[in-house]
Amino acid sequence: MSLPVNPFFFRLILFCLLLSACHSGEMLNPVVSKNIADPIKTQWLGFGYNQDPLDRNKEGHDVGSWDKSRWELTKDRIDYIRPSLVRINLYRHWFNSSGVVGVYEWDSPAMLSLYQVLDYYNEKNIPVMTGLWQSTLEYKDDVPFYTT
Repeated sequence: MSLPVNPFFFRLILFCLLLSACHSGEMLNPVVSKNIADPIKTQWLGFGYNQDPLDRNKEGHDVGSWDKSRWELTKDRIDYIRPSLVRINLYRHWFNSSGVVGVYEWDSPAMLSLYQVLDYYNEKNIPVMTGLWQSTLEYKDDVPFYTT
């Protein structure tokens, strides 16, 4: 008949055996020497977070303008988190709903919401990185768009 082995006691016994094998504890405190490189001279901004700059309705769909109470809540959250960096993606249909290259609507509701958010981050001296998330109105970034 074999008795079940308790993993804790097995590890304890193994540790004691290894400890007793060390002569005068030399292996327990090895001398470590390292060369430390010069510190990086640039400031790392951290991971930050992504933000959609548009307000959303209860169904989760983007809406044109910020609801005043939700905008105040968003500002309170930004102030509380104090991000070191924010990433905001832009979509082409916010400023080019016609799809005609060169015909842009810089004062569309979505763009006005974006400006509102960018202005607040600027006021708080928080850096923002932006970029175009999808270049076509159909959300397809394929070669024909870039070549026509």
